[in-house]
Amino acid sequence: MVADSSQSTDRTSKSQVSKSNKSPTIKVEVVFADPSKQKIVQLQIPVNSTARQAVNLSKLSSEFPEFDFASAAIGIFGRKVPDDFLLSDNDRIEIYRPLSQSPRDARRQRADSGKKPTHSR
Repeated sequence: MVADSSQSTDRTSKSQVSKSNKSPTIKVEVVFADPSKQKIVQLQIPVNSTARQAVNLSKLSSEFPEFDFASAAIGIFGRKVPDDFLLSDNDRIEIYRPLSQSPRDARRQRADSGKKPTHSR
C-alpha cells in the first residue's frame, strides 16, 4: 500500500516499521534443460540465499525426476560456482547436466565420419 501524503505522520511511521520487519528478498531465475525441454523458474528468495538453496526451492526435481539435482554442477550466467555461493538480485542459476561424450571424442567422431575413403590407383 502506498502511503498518501495526506495521512498523518503516525500512520506513515507504522507502515514503514511494518515494511522494515519484512526480511529483504531478491529475485533470481533457476534454469534447467534436458534434450527434450527446458524450464525456467523465477523465484523471490531471502537475501543471503545460496545457489544450492535456490535450486532446491525451484522444485525442478518434480518436473525432471530422473535427474539428480542434489549433486549437479551449478553456475551463474555460464560460470561454475560452489553450492554455498551467495546470490545477488537478478542472478540466473544454471543447472548443468553431465556431458554424454567428451568434447575430444565428439570432435574425433565428427572428423572420422567426415573423412572420405582413400583409394589406391
